[in-house]
Amino acid sequence: MQLELMHESINDALVYIVQALGGAKKCGGLMRPELPDDQAAGWVRDCLNPTRREKFSPEHVVWLFRMARQAGVHSG
Repeated sequence: MQLELMHESINDALVYIVQALGGAKKCGGLMRPELPDDQAAGWVRDCLNPTRREKFSPEHVVWLFRMARQAGVHSG
């Protein structure tokens, strides 16, 4: 699999990172363990959708970048 290093926007990079880490359900469960898995996955999808009000906090973005780096994904 060829890894992408450049993206058009920060949102594109975050979408790519979430996919590389196993998808919204896996990331949501790790980022929001207090929520049921389906609800946490919906939250991640909402945060990645530029037309939705939900957004990742700076801490969530840093967490995603760290997890991506540990997985060998450096596009963030």
